[in-house]
Amino acid sequence: MELAQAVKQYKYSELTSPEPINLSEEQLNDLVKELKEYYEIYHPYFKNGAQIENGYNYLAGLLKPMSERKSGENIALATVGSGGVRQIQTFVGQSRWGSEAMLGEHCVQTGKSLGDNNGVLIVDGSDFPKQGDDSVGVKRQWCGQLGKRANCQAGVFTGYSSRHGYTLLDRRLYTQHGHKLSFFEK
Repeated sequence: MELAQAVKQYKYSELTSPEPINLSEEQLNDLVKELKEYYEIYHPYFKNGAQIENGYNYLAGLLKPMSERKSGENIALATVGSGGVRQIQTFVGQSRWGSEAMLGEHCVQTGKSLGDNNGVLIVDGSDFPKQGDDSVGVKRQWCGQLGKRANCQAGVFTGYSSRHGYTLLDRRLYTQHGHKLSFFEK
């Protein structure tokens, strides 16, 4: 069957969103422990032990139940205390590591754990309203989230979904002049 024919025959009205995952605090803590084992796969992509530790603390903080705002400061306070705020902020904002190689490894791991003959690749363009001039790529352009022209960033995301689960695979930030930037150019 040709792609155009398959697209016409696909039953888009039957698509559903995955159910939200609501985990208890105990389940989240167990997940953080599992993350530590999984995270070891990515150790070779960091330059030193401090990066490995800060990367883990950052990821663990993203899983912790805390305020909606998951800033570097809030993550540090939830994982390592006030003494680690500067370290986490420096890690996220200035530290360099092999992000493209790390994404490649993530794709390999996705194939191993979620791969399925009926899996689908998802490409989605999303716009984020932004104010001020502290964020890269902010221009007055069409912002789908607002439904009008406004100051925003435009990003394109690639994901994968199968009956085994779903994940984000890649991301790019695009400027109005077509110069694409990785969100995490490290």
